[in-house]
Amino acid sequence: MIKNTVSFPIFFILMFFTIGCASTPESEEMVKKENKSITEEKKDKKEKKKSVESEKKDSDGSTDLTDVNDEDTKGKKGETDKKNKNAQNYDGLKYIGPAQNKFSEGIGKYFTDGCESAIKLWTEAIEKDKNNNVIAFNIGLCYQRLKKFEESRKWYERSYNLNPEFVKPLYNMVIMTGDKTASEEGYFLQMIEKTQDVVEKNNFIAWLYLQTGKLDLTEKHAKMALKEDEQNSEAVINLATVYYKKRMYELAESALTTAEKWDSENFKLHTLYGFLAYETGDKNKANIHLQKALKTNPELAEVRNVLAVLAMEIEDYATAKDHLEFALKIAPEFKSAKMNLALALKGLNEFKRAKDILVGMENDKDIDENMKKSVLFNIAVLYLDSDVEGDKSPKRFDMSIEYFNKYLKSIAKSKDFKNEKKLIDGYIKEAGSEKKKLEMLLKRQAQSEKRKKEIEEEHKLFLVNKEKAFENAMKEDKVEIWEKFLLDYPVIDENDKFGLAAKARLSELKPTSGENDENIKSLKDESPDDQNP
Repeated sequence: MIKNTVSFPIFFILMFFTIGCASTPESEEMVKKENKSITEEKKDKKEKKKSVESEKKDSDGSTDLTDVNDEDTKGKKGETDKKNKNAQNYDGLKYIGPAQNKFSEGIGKYFTDGCESAIKLWTEAIEKDKNNNVIAFNIGLCYQRLKKFEESRKWYERSYNLNPEFVKPLYNMVIMTGDKTASEEGYFLQMIEKTQDVVEKNNFIAWLYLQTGKLDLTEKHAKMALKEDEQNSEAVINLATVYYKKRMYELAESALTTAEKWDSENFKLHTLYGFLAYETGDKNKANIHLQKALKTNPELAEVRNVLAVLAMEIEDYATAKDHLEFALKIAPEFKSAKMNLALALKGLNEFKRAKDILVGMENDKDIDENMKKSVLFNIAVLYLDSDVEGDKSPKRFDMSIEYFNKYLKSIAKSKDFKNEKKLIDGYIKEAGSEKKKLEMLLKRQAQSEKRKKEIEEEHKLFLVNKEKAFENAMKEDKVEIWEKFLLDYPVIDENDKFGLAAKARLSELKPTSGENDENIKSLKDESPDDQNP
């Protein structure tokens, strides 16, 4: 059989777009205890004082519901009076503006009933406070979660235009744009020009270029941000990401190590550091940094995915399953996590569920070609290694061979096809051999079961005949009849009621040897006269 590490290749994708989204300015979040929102303490740029800020990442990488504390408006370069005016409507988690009741009700509905109820209340709230960019942002976020992207974009644009120093909407708009970001690059570059804060502007531009693969421009603008603020964590993370993607691992680690000194609780920093450590083979360091990232922000799907990989490498499939199921609640379409969940379930002998996940991925029209190949291979191996349906049928090996052939067809144009085919042919041969073994085993088991049933039927018939013979003996009730019964049906054990009863009755009817002697003696003692009157 094929070992897990071979049969289910471990996949994880470094989703830098979600990390990049987290590069947005930090701000106070609407937190609900049972939702276990993520709190991140960020050190002040110059004095290194912790601000009252937090951030939560959405399942698609977007930043979550936002409150703005008045402290967030202090000490930053180029911030406008409009931002200060809007920020004054918020004090931590308490809204003190004209739409206080509707806003608070919306927050409650967001966590209990979902986005549709929240949107209704926040739309009413913004009618009372038309210039509030954060309410507009929250509405945009909810439309994004509902996958109503046009509506979401409209509200994000409104939020950003109300306060260009609040850049979160632009990050989330890029997230929604996805593969089309390159074609809309000019639009976003034009929009960000409204932002006066040089650091925030260059951080966004650096991150935007990171999404479109222009690493040199990312590096340029990250350094421009660092020129203005040499301890800006977001700029360092963008720069370290460039080095990571260019496989300049030493430079990436140097940048992250430096940033960690002044921003030790930045989950984005620890996330990238963990990925870097994993890539360079330091599994222990990877685990340490990813756990730190998760402690600050438990809703990092890609972090949970890699932690699951680390858990599976030591065969801790239960922990891996927990991480992956959590990750998929956050990001239901996270294909790498789905693949790894199938592996974890296989390790836990939950074969049917593992198969269902993989077959679902096979039928997913949005899955990329490489992932599709892996899905086919993993289904083939799952059927080879496991009794997927739980029916002990040899047909599973036919399914295994079928999927191995599908896999070969999918890699037919591969440069390494010859070597790969040799490997797969070996698996197909193994499947055929295992099928024959199982068929022979099942045949022997069937024969044994048949003989067992025959014996059971014979025993039942024996008992029926024994009972009938006993009833006949009772009717005739003669010594010779009971003797024949016991000859045909000897006493088996102390629980043999018919045998014991027959023996007892025979004893009653048949005199003992002592009784016979007494009878003979009495006959001898009788006088002839007594015998012949």
